[in-house]
Amino acid sequence: KTVTFTGNVTVVTDDLVVLGESTGNSYVAWRREVTRLTNILVALDGSELAERALPPALALAQKHHSQLVLVRAAEAHTLPGTDQSEPQISAVNEAEAYLSTMATRLNIPSDRLQTAVPYGETTSSILLEIQLRKADLVVMSTHGRNGIGRAVLGSIAAGVINAATVPVLVIPPQATNSIPNRPLHVLVATDGSDRAAAVVPDVVNLVQEGRITLLRALSPSPARVMGSVQTTTQSEDGALEHDLEHLRANFEVDSVVIDIQTAQGEPAMVIRAKAEELGADVIAISTHGRTGAPRLIMGSVAEALMSSATVPLLIRHPNFQEHKGGHEIGRAHV
Repeated sequence: KTVTFTGNVTVVTDDLVVLGESTGNSYVAWRREVTRLTNILVALDGSELAERALPPALALAQKHHSQLVLVRAAEAHTLPGTDQSEPQISAVNEAEAYLSTMATRLNIPSDRLQTAVPYGETTSSILLEIQLRKADLVVMSTHGRNGIGRAVLGSIAAGVINAATVPVLVIPPQATNSIPNRPLHVLVATDGSDRAAAVVPDVVNLVQEGRITLLRALSPSPARVMGSVQTTTQSEDGALEHDLEHLRANFEVDSVVIDIQTAQGEPAMVIRAKAEELGADVIAISTHGRTGAPRLIMGSVAEALMSSATVPLLIRHPNFQEHKGGHEIGRAHV
Protein backbone atom coordinates (compact mmCIF):
# COMPACT_ATOMS: atom_id res chain seq x y z
CA LYS A 1 0.00 0.00 0.00
CA THR A 2 1.25 3.51 -0.80
CA VAL A 3 -0.05 6.64 0.88
CA THR A 4 1.05 10.02 -0.45
CA PHE A 5 1.68 12.82 2.04
CA THR A 6 2.60 16.43 1.49
CA GLY A 7 3.36 17.01 5.16
CA ASN A 8 2.33 15.82 8.60
CA VAL A 9 -1.27 14.68 8.12
CA THR A 10 -3.96 12.52 9.60
CA VAL A 11 -6.42 10.91 7.21
CA VAL A 12 -9.56 9.48 8.81
CA THR A 13 -12.42 7.68 7.07
CA ASP A 14 -15.27 5.63 8.47
CA ASP A 15 -13.13 2.49 8.65
CA LEU A 16 -9.50 3.60 8.30
CA VAL A 17 -7.11 5.82 10.25
CA VAL A 18 -3.82 6.87 8.65
CA LEU A 19 -1.29 8.77 10.74
CA GLY A 20 1.48 10.24 8.62
CA GLU A 21 4.81 11.89 9.33
CA SER A 22 6.74 13.45 6.50
CA THR A 23 9.90 13.65 8.63
CA GLY A 24 10.21 9.88 8.83
CA ASN A 25 8.73 9.09 5.41
CA SER A 26 6.37 6.81 7.28
CA TYR A 27 2.77 6.08 8.07
CA VAL A 28 0.70 4.06 10.49
CA ALA A 29 -2.63 2.77 9.18
CA TRP A 30 -5.28 1.18 11.37
CA ARG A 31 -8.64 -0.23 10.41
CA ARG A 32 -11.42 0.67 12.81
CA GLU A 33 -11.94 -2.75 14.30
CA VAL A 34 -10.99 -4.60 17.45
CA THR A 35 -8.96 -7.71 16.61
CA ARG A 36 -8.41 -10.50 19.09
CA LEU A 37 -4.91 -11.78 19.70
CA THR A 38 -4.59 -15.20 18.08
CA ASN A 39 -0.99 -16.17 18.87
CA ILE A 40 0.93 -15.02 21.95
CA LEU A 41 4.62 -15.88 22.04
CA VAL A 42 6.44 -16.21 25.37
CA ALA A 43 10.23 -15.95 25.34
CA LEU A 44 11.90 -18.15 27.97
CA ASP A 45 15.50 -18.97 28.83
CA GLY A 46 15.20 -21.48 31.64
CA SER A 47 15.42 -18.95 34.47
CA GLU A 48 12.84 -18.12 37.14
CA LEU A 49 13.02 -14.47 36.07
CA ALA A 50 11.96 -15.34 32.51
CA GLU A 51 9.16 -17.52 33.86
CA ARG A 52 7.53 -14.41 35.36
CA ALA A 53 6.19 -13.83 31.84
CA LEU A 54 4.04 -16.97 31.98
CA PRO A 55 1.14 -15.83 34.25
CA PRO A 56 0.32 -12.63 32.28
CA ALA A 57 0.72 -14.46 28.97
CA LEU A 58 -1.61 -17.22 30.13
CA ALA A 59 -4.17 -14.71 31.42
CA LEU A 60 -4.18 -12.86 28.09
CA ALA A 61 -4.43 -16.13 26.16
CA GLN A 62 -7.51 -17.04 28.18
CA LYS A 63 -9.05 -13.58 27.66
CA HIS A 64 -8.50 -13.69 23.91
CA HIS A 65 -8.90 -17.47 23.41
CA SER A 66 -5.42 -17.34 21.93
CA GLN A 67 -2.83 -19.97 21.26
CA LEU A 68 0.24 -19.78 23.49
CA VAL A 69 3.68 -20.38 21.96
CA LEU A 70 6.56 -21.09 24.37
CA VAL A 71 9.97 -20.42 22.84
CA ARG A 72 13.42 -21.17 24.18
CA ALA A 73 16.42 -20.80 21.92
CA ALA A 74 19.17 -23.42 22.12
CA GLU A 75 22.81 -22.69 21.47
CA ALA A 76 25.91 -24.68 22.30
CA HIS A 77 29.15 -22.83 23.02
CA THR A 78 32.04 -25.00 21.87
CA LEU A 79 35.71 -24.48 21.23
CA PRO A 80 36.84 -23.98 17.61
CA GLY A 81 37.91 -27.18 15.95
CA THR A 82 35.89 -29.45 18.24
CA ASP A 83 32.93 -31.64 17.30
CA GLN A 84 29.85 -29.46 17.71
CA SER A 85 27.12 -31.98 16.92
CA GLU A 86 26.84 -33.58 20.37
CA PRO A 87 26.74 -30.28 22.33
CA GLN A 88 24.16 -28.92 19.88
CA ILE A 89 21.92 -31.99 20.27
CA SER A 90 22.30 -31.80 24.05
CA ALA A 91 21.34 -28.09 24.10
CA VAL A 92 18.22 -28.74 22.01
CA ASN A 93 17.19 -31.73 24.13
CA GLU A 94 17.60 -29.73 27.32
CA ALA A 95 15.49 -26.85 25.96
CA GLU A 96 12.77 -29.23 24.74
CA ALA A 97 12.61 -30.98 28.12
CA TYR A 98 12.36 -27.62 29.87
CA LEU A 99 9.50 -26.42 27.66
CA SER A 100 7.70 -29.73 28.16
CA THR A 101 7.87 -29.14 31.92
CA MET A 102 6.55 -25.59 31.52
CA ALA A 103 3.71 -26.80 29.28
CA THR A 104 2.68 -29.39 31.86
CA ARG A 105 2.75 -26.75 34.59
CA LEU A 106 0.42 -24.43 32.61
CA ASN A 107 -2.19 -27.19 32.32
CA ILE A 108 -3.97 -25.87 29.24
CA PRO A 109 -5.40 -27.87 26.30
CA SER A 110 -2.77 -29.11 23.85
CA ASP A 111 -4.53 -27.44 20.93
CA ARG A 112 -3.96 -24.09 22.61
CA LEU A 113 -0.24 -24.59 23.23
CA GLN A 114 2.85 -24.89 21.06
CA THR A 115 6.53 -25.11 21.94
CA ALA A 116 9.49 -24.16 19.78
CA VAL A 117 13.23 -24.68 20.22
CA PRO A 118 15.04 -22.79 17.47
CA TYR A 119 18.79 -23.30 17.36
CA GLY A 120 20.90 -20.17 17.28
CA GLU A 121 21.43 -16.77 18.86
CA THR A 122 18.56 -15.88 21.17
CA THR A 123 17.36 -12.56 19.74
CA SER A 124 17.39 -13.65 16.11
CA SER A 125 15.73 -16.95 17.06
CA ILE A 126 12.87 -15.18 18.83
CA LEU A 127 12.39 -12.81 15.89
CA LEU A 128 12.28 -15.76 13.49
CA GLU A 129 9.66 -17.54 15.61
CA ILE A 130 7.54 -14.36 15.70
CA GLN A 131 7.32 -14.54 11.92
CA LEU A 132 6.91 -18.32 11.65
CA ARG A 133 4.20 -18.49 14.32
CA LYS A 134 2.46 -15.32 13.12
CA ALA A 135 2.55 -13.95 16.65
CA ASP A 136 0.42 -10.94 17.57
CA LEU A 137 2.21 -10.27 20.85
CA VAL A 138 5.46 -11.21 22.58
CA VAL A 139 5.60 -11.52 26.36
CA MET A 140 8.96 -11.57 28.12
CA SER A 141 10.62 -10.65 31.39
CA THR A 142 13.75 -8.61 31.73
CA HIS A 143 16.07 -7.24 34.35
CA GLY A 144 15.62 -3.59 35.23
CA ARG A 145 19.10 -2.37 36.14
CA ASN A 146 22.70 -3.13 35.36
CA GLY A 147 25.57 -3.25 37.82
CA ILE A 148 25.93 0.54 38.13
CA GLY A 149 22.22 1.15 38.59
CA ARG A 150 21.39 2.59 35.17
CA ALA A 151 18.02 1.53 33.80
CA VAL A 152 18.35 -0.86 30.89
CA LEU A 153 15.99 -2.96 28.83
CA GLY A 154 18.38 -5.87 28.65
CA SER A 155 20.11 -6.85 25.45
CA ILE A 156 17.67 -9.61 24.47
CA ALA A 157 14.52 -7.61 25.21
CA ALA A 158 15.96 -4.52 23.53
CA GLY A 159 16.90 -6.52 20.45
CA VAL A 160 13.43 -8.02 20.19
CA ILE A 161 11.64 -4.70 20.76
CA ASN A 162 13.77 -2.86 18.21
CA ALA A 163 13.23 -5.39 15.42
CA ALA A 164 9.88 -7.06 16.11
CA THR A 165 6.87 -6.24 13.93
CA VAL A 166 4.55 -6.80 16.90
CA PRO A 167 4.31 -5.18 20.33
CA VAL A 168 6.21 -6.63 23.28
CA LEU A 169 4.73 -6.93 26.77
CA VAL A 170 7.71 -6.61 29.09
CA ILE A 171 7.56 -7.67 32.75
CA PRO A 172 10.10 -5.69 34.81
CA PRO A 173 11.41 -7.52 37.90
CA GLN A 174 9.71 -5.12 40.33
CA ALA A 175 6.37 -5.16 38.51
CA THR A 176 3.37 -7.33 39.20
CA ASN A 177 3.27 -10.24 36.77
CA SER A 178 -0.47 -10.73 36.73
CA ILE A 179 -3.28 -9.64 34.42
CA PRO A 180 -6.62 -9.26 36.24
CA ASN A 181 -9.68 -11.23 35.20
CA ARG A 182 -11.74 -8.13 34.44
CA PRO A 183 -11.82 -5.40 31.77
CA LEU A 184 -8.33 -3.95 31.48
CA HIS A 185 -7.26 -0.36 32.05
CA VAL A 186 -4.18 0.66 30.07
CA LEU A 187 -2.32 3.95 30.45
CA VAL A 188 -0.84 5.08 27.12
CA ALA A 189 2.06 7.52 27.33
CA THR A 190 2.25 9.84 24.33
CA ASP A 191 4.07 13.00 23.33
CA GLY A 192 1.52 13.96 20.68
CA SER A 193 3.46 12.60 17.70
CA ASP A 194 2.09 10.03 15.27
CA ARG A 195 5.06 7.78 15.96
CA ALA A 196 4.20 7.79 19.65
CA ALA A 197 0.59 6.97 18.74
CA ALA A 198 1.70 3.79 16.93
CA VAL A 199 1.08 1.78 20.10
CA VAL A 200 -2.58 2.84 20.45
CA PRO A 201 -4.06 0.27 17.99
CA ASP A 202 -2.15 -2.45 19.84
CA VAL A 203 -3.68 -1.26 23.10
CA VAL A 204 -7.20 -1.26 21.64
CA ASN A 205 -6.70 -4.85 20.52
CA LEU A 206 -5.22 -5.82 23.88
CA VAL A 207 -8.03 -4.25 25.90
CA GLN A 208 -10.94 -5.43 23.72
CA GLU A 209 -13.48 -4.16 26.25
CA GLY A 210 -12.16 -1.79 28.89
CA ARG A 211 -10.55 1.57 29.40
CA ILE A 212 -7.62 3.46 27.91
CA THR A 213 -6.16 6.64 29.39
CA LEU A 214 -4.09 8.76 27.00
CA LEU A 215 -1.48 10.62 29.05
CA ARG A 216 0.65 13.35 27.59
CA ALA A 217 3.57 13.86 29.96
CA LEU A 218 5.97 16.64 29.08
CA SER A 219 9.19 17.95 30.49
CA PRO A 220 8.60 21.72 30.84
CA SER A 221 11.10 24.30 29.71
CA PRO A 222 13.25 25.74 32.53
CA ALA A 223 11.60 29.14 32.11
CA ARG A 224 8.27 27.66 33.15
CA VAL A 225 9.48 25.85 36.26
CA MET A 226 8.58 28.08 39.22
CA GLY A 227 10.08 26.54 42.32
CA SER A 228 8.56 23.08 42.52
CA VAL A 229 5.48 24.08 40.53
CA GLN A 230 5.65 23.40 36.79
CA THR A 231 3.28 25.32 34.57
CA THR A 232 2.12 25.70 30.98
CA THR A 233 0.54 28.69 29.32
CA GLN A 234 -3.18 28.68 28.55
CA SER A 235 -2.49 28.33 24.82
CA GLU A 236 -0.18 25.39 25.43
CA ASP A 237 -2.77 23.70 27.61
CA GLY A 238 -5.34 24.13 24.84
CA ALA A 239 -2.99 22.69 22.24
CA LEU A 240 -2.21 19.67 24.41
CA GLU A 241 -5.89 18.96 24.99
CA HIS A 242 -6.68 19.37 21.29
CA ASP A 243 -3.97 16.87 20.32
CA LEU A 244 -5.26 14.29 22.76
CA GLU A 245 -8.87 14.82 21.75
CA HIS A 246 -7.84 14.32 18.13
CA LEU A 247 -6.04 11.11 19.04
CA ARG A 248 -9.00 9.84 21.04
CA ALA A 249 -11.39 10.51 18.16
CA ASN A 250 -9.13 8.66 15.73
CA PHE A 251 -9.05 5.44 17.75
CA GLU A 252 -12.51 5.47 19.30
CA VAL A 253 -14.39 2.16 19.19
CA ASP A 254 -17.66 1.20 20.90
CA SER A 255 -16.19 -1.35 23.30
CA VAL A 256 -13.39 0.81 24.71
CA VAL A 257 -13.67 3.97 26.80
CA ILE A 258 -10.84 6.41 26.08
CA ASP A 259 -10.12 9.32 28.41
CA ILE A 260 -7.32 11.87 28.37
CA GLN A 261 -5.01 13.50 30.87
CA THR A 262 -2.04 15.85 30.71
CA ALA A 263 0.74 16.31 33.22
CA GLN A 264 4.13 17.95 33.52
CA GLY A 265 7.27 16.76 35.21
CA GLU A 266 9.96 14.19 34.63
CA PRO A 267 8.14 11.89 32.18
CA ALA A 268 8.92 8.48 33.65
CA MET A 269 8.04 9.65 37.15
CA VAL A 270 4.78 11.23 35.95
CA ILE A 271 3.78 8.14 33.98
CA ARG A 272 4.53 5.79 36.86
CA ALA A 273 2.69 7.99 39.38
CA LYS A 274 -0.36 8.32 37.12
CA ALA A 275 -0.47 4.58 36.53
CA GLU A 276 -0.50 3.97 40.27
CA GLU A 277 -3.03 6.76 40.90
CA LEU A 278 -5.45 5.45 38.27
CA GLY A 279 -4.91 1.79 39.05
CA ALA A 280 -3.78 1.01 35.51
CA ASP A 281 -3.04 -2.63 34.74
CA VAL A 282 -0.52 -1.92 31.96
CA ILE A 283 1.54 1.06 30.78
CA ALA A 284 1.88 1.33 26.98
CA ILE A 285 4.55 3.34 25.19
CA SER A 286 6.11 3.65 21.76
CA THR A 287 9.89 3.69 21.90
CA HIS A 288 10.40 6.55 19.45
CA GLY A 289 8.40 9.71 19.69
CA ARG A 290 9.03 13.40 19.26
CA THR A 291 12.39 15.05 19.76
CA GLY A 292 12.87 18.74 20.31
CA ALA A 293 11.43 21.06 22.94
CA PRO A 294 9.14 20.34 24.61
CA ARG A 295 10.06 16.71 24.16
CA LEU A 296 9.45 13.21 25.38
CA ILE A 297 12.16 10.91 24.07
CA MET A 298 10.16 7.74 24.31
CA GLY A 299 13.04 5.28 24.16
CA SER A 300 14.77 6.73 27.20
CA VAL A 301 11.46 6.96 29.05
CA ALA A 302 10.79 3.29 28.32
CA GLU A 303 14.20 2.45 29.76
CA ALA A 304 13.53 4.52 32.87
CA LEU A 305 10.18 2.80 33.40
CA MET A 306 11.91 -0.57 33.39
CA SER A 307 13.48 0.26 36.73
CA SER A 308 10.44 1.86 38.34
CA ALA A 309 7.12 0.68 36.84
CA THR A 310 5.06 -1.59 39.06
CA VAL A 311 2.92 -2.92 36.19
CA PRO A 312 3.82 -4.59 32.87
CA LEU A 313 4.90 -2.39 29.95
CA LEU A 314 3.49 -2.77 26.44
CA ILE A 315 6.22 -1.44 24.15
CA ARG A 316 5.98 -0.78 20.43
CA HIS A 317 8.87 0.15 18.15
CA PRO A 318 7.49 1.84 14.99
CA ASN A 319 9.69 -0.07 12.54
CA PHE A 320 7.39 0.40 9.56
CA GLN A 321 6.81 -3.17 8.49
CA GLU A 322 3.42 -4.60 7.67
CA HIS A 323 1.92 -7.02 10.15
CA LYS A 324 -1.42 -8.55 11.07
CA GLY A 325 -4.12 -7.52 13.49
CA GLY A 326 -5.79 -4.70 11.57
CA HIS A 327 -2.77 -2.47 12.16
CA GLU A 328 -0.33 -1.84 9.34
CA ILE A 329 2.93 0.05 9.40
CA GLY A 330 4.66 0.89 6.16
CA ARG A 331 6.41 3.42 3.95
CA ALA A 332 4.94 6.51 2.39
CA HIS A 333 6.17 8.55 -0.55
CA VAL A 334 6.40 12.26 0.21
